[in-house]
Amino acid sequence: MKCRACFSENLSPFVDLGWQPPSNDFEGKGMYQYPLKVVVCEDCGLGQMEYDVAPDEIFNDDYAYFSSASPTWVADRKALADRMINEFRLDGASLVIDIGGNDGYYLEHFKGVGVLNYEPSESVAEVSEQKGIKTRREFWGPETARKIGADLINATNVLAHTPDMDGFIAGVAGALAPSGVATFEFPLFSNLIANNQLDTIYHEHYSYISVRALRTVLDRHALRIWRIEQLATHGGSVRVFACKRDARYREEASVESVAGSERFAPNYDFQRQAKDIKTSTLRYLASLREQSQVVGYGAPAKATVLCNYLGLDHDLIQYTVDDSPAKQGKCIPGTNIPIVSFDQHAEQMTPDVIFVFAWNLLEPIATKLRKFYHLHQPPTLVTAIPNLTITKL
Repeated sequence: MKCRACFSENLSPFVDLGWQPPSNDFEGKGMYQYPLKVVVCEDCGLGQMEYDVAPDEIFNDDYAYFSSASPTWVADRKALADRMINEFRLDGASLVIDIGGNDGYYLEHFKGVGVLNYEPSESVAEVSEQKGIKTRREFWGPETARKIGADLINATNVLAHTPDMDGFIAGVAGALAPSGVATFEFPLFSNLIANNQLDTIYHEHYSYISVRALRTVLDRHALRIWRIEQLATHGGSVRVFACKRDARYREEASVESVAGSERFAPNYDFQRQAKDIKTSTLRYLASLREQSQVVGYGAPAKATVLCNYLGLDHDLIQYTVDDSPAKQGKCIPGTNIPIVSFDQHAEQMTPDVIFVFAWNLLEPIATKLRKFYHLHQPPTLVTAIPNLTITKL
């Protein structure tokens, strides 16, 4: 086994979260499970799956993650699209490619600009096309769009989703115009480590990326990083701006600022941290079992990982609320925890504790719940990452 980024064989165990179903497999009912183990490259700091699930087993016709289901996320993409149009002077003669663009939640905001979505999952690609966005239902690779000359290529939380990182970047290099810009967003591996984000580890994420590792791959394909923006999304992400090696963009101070802050302590025991979270959370939930009603909020991939690692089921979490119609009426994969709409939850209004699985959206969730519970007894909010936290609404 070799590192996806630098091809080193100097890989060490990082964490083992047991056998789990694909995190968005809401149709499979946990029938198929695979090892969820990560190793880390001691040379470039890339984390990667020890066992790869075939991409077409994850990103298929039943893929249930629709980006537009999150109003917060859609608003963020609109603001970003407006900014990209202005900064890079994009117009009707320009071409913007979104790799893994889901249901078109980003490209729909590039009004008057040529757009192209590469989305292999039938379910979300169909919605993208219904919005009038040209969509190609295929996986991105080294020959996908060679010599197309795109002015802006975007990959939001997608680079980690490919088992062939080198081929993915080769495809970007081949499709990018000489003066074009590529943007990559991903959770920074060092943030995952520092904040014990074990529930961000799932089969869709083949890699856990460091700036150092990404630089290695980009350089191999005559691309370079010239700007890095730090983001609050997913517990600490970055937006990396890259271009051709000889393009006009000057490297900004942000590149070394972020790259220089990455820390990978070789003796850091992430497995022990995961075990501590498991123990403290299960003890707390067990203490509530007799006298309190506990429900969840959110059914993201994070919920699948955490529930399966902790062994949570309907006895401990009565149900979870999620705004995505594609998930409602189903269960968190690998569990018997039902997923309901907020309206169904509103009919009961009785939980003592709400376990927030979507901790990265805690603030907008708390705001929504405060408005709802202002005439009722407010529940206690609980999150497990980076450690067990109990707060009053």
